[in-house]
This record gives sequence, C-alpha cells and structure tokens, in this order.
Amino acid sequence: FNLVISELGTPPPWPSLDLGSPDPSPPDAVAEFSEGAVTVPVPATEVDVHWIATRYREVLSLLAEGGFRDAAEALRGLETRTYEAASVHGLGELADAQLDLAAHLARSGVDLSPLLVLHARVALQYMATGRIVLTRHAVDQVRNLDRRGHAQRHSGAPLGNDLAVTLAMAEAATGNLAPAASLLEDVLAADEEHAEALFALAWVRERQGRYREVTRCLEIVHRYQPQRAEATLRLGINSARIHRQERARELLAPLAASQTEMPDWIAHLAAQELARLTFVDRRPQEAIEILERARSRWHDDLSLAVQLAFYLDSLGRISEANRVLDALGEAAGSSEG
Repeated sequence: FNLVISELGTPPPWPSLDLGSPDPSPPDAVAEFSEGAVTVPVPATEVDVHWIATRYREVLSLLAEGGFRDAAEALRGLETRTYEAASVHGLGELADAQLDLAAHLARSGVDLSPLLVLHARVALQYMATGRIVLTRHAVDQVRNLDRRGHAQRHSGAPLGNDLAVTLAMAEAATGNLAPAASLLEDVLAADEEHAEALFALAWVRERQGRYREVTRCLEIVHRYQPQRAEATLRLGINSARIHRQERARELLAPLAASQTEMPDWIAHLAAQELARLTFVDRRPQEAIEILERARSRWHDDLSLAVQLAFYLDSLGRISEANRVLDALGEAAGSSEG
C-alpha cells in the first residue's frame, strides 16, 4: 500500500487568487500557535465559523504565493488548534469552510491539484504521528478535493482513495478492524474495482473470520491482477476455508510449483496448504510428494519436515518419519558447530 506522493513534487504557485482580504481575528483570538516560520492565531474559547474561514483563507493565500511549506505548517496549526479548542465539532465547521472555498476556486477555473497535494502531505504527517482524528479529517478533505479535481481534469489517479486505504490499513494494524472496514467500503462505493482497497478489505475480513467476503474481494483482484501472487495465495487459502477445494487447488498448485521471482514465503506456504488439502482429501501419498518437492528447495525447513513426518507417520511409515526428523536435527547440530 505505497503512496508515491513524493512523485507529485512541490506544486508550482497558483496564479493570483481572488480570495478577498482576510478579516482580522475576533477579539477573543488571543492565543497563538507557532510552528516553524508560521504563527496561527487561536481562539481562546469556542471556535466560530467566521474565524475558521478567515484563517483558512490565509492558508490559501500562502499557497497562492508559492509558500508550500509555510502553507502546510499553517494548515496543520489551524486544524490542530481547531480540534483542541472545539473537538470534532470544530473540525466539521473547518471542513465546511475548506470545501466552500475549494468550490469557489473550482467555479473560477482554478486547478485544485496544489491544494489536494497540500492536504495530502498534512494527512501523512498526522498519520506518521498517530493523530487518528486529524488524519481522518485530512483524508476526508483529500478525497473530497480529489473528487472535485477529478471532475475538472477528467483523468488522473484517485489520490484521496489511496490515502484512505493507507489510513485504513494503519487502523487495522492497531486492531481497529471495524473502522478500517468502514473506510475501505467508502472507497469501494466510489470505485468498486479499486484493487488496493479490495485487497485491504480482504485482509481485514480475514482477521474477522468472514471468509466468503474475503474470497469475493480477492476474486475481483485476481481477475484484474492474476500475476499478484499474494492475492492468489490468500484467495486459495480462503477458498478452502469455505469448502471450495477445487478452486483452492487450482490457485495453489501453480504457486507451489513456481520457480519465478515471487517471494519464497508465498511458494512455501502454497506448498504446505496444497499438501494439507490433498491429505484431507485422502490422498496422503500425493501430499507427501508435494512436501518432498518443497523440501528439495527448503532442505532445512522445520515446518515442512514436521508436516512431512506427520503424514508419513499417519501411513505407518514410522522409520521414514524418524529419518526426516533426525536429518533435520543433524543439520541443526552441524550449523551450530
């Protein structure tokens, strides 16, 4: 789930924008938040809509003047202090002000790409520091801006959706599976063939034990990206879990036999799963042969040796099972020596 935002670079300055003259801060906006070279006035009490809109105009003015870094610092300061002063309600008011101004710019024919990149970079900075609420706000703004920008240019990558997938996986990695799934479903509602969102949702659903949904997502990924080995592996494993053994074998067998440059762990796990399916299907000798071929590649692998020894033992071939384990022990001893 890589975001290549760096490839976008720092956007060029906008042409002079007619944003109007920012109004002075209300009398209660006495505190200040300094970050880098930028000072952001902050209201001491409840944030009001007028103050928010004025401060965001200042951010856009910095961006229009070519001060991308200053604009990012000012935006981060504004969003952080708005959240600290008025929690989620304040961010909602800020989101409305941001989108109203973006709509005004779009109607004026201004390219929104620099503004989108600005919000995207701020979203990644929040994500890197674990500011989940602010990250969600920033990602939502990127997605909204991206929809407007996409309508302007009629082409281009959906950067907002990619950011949402990255955020969802960050949340899922900390155990927040339900919010992650909800965010991914939002992306898929906008783009039902978004491969990264489908793959990520499959990852989440697998951890929730919802294996039919896993296969539904991964069948779509496999249709469009058949060369994506990990998706094929997960589809095979989860097909077996919902008793689609033939489909599972069809997917796993080429991976287990592959000598291509796919990661070793994929071929290794595919061989183990294929052997397990074959053994459960009451074809133990064929399962043994699958594992023996795998061990020709991974001679000293403990999991393969134990699985092979178990299958041999189940057939009453106890001396062969012991030889497999003894050879593994000898290899371990010689490596220690």
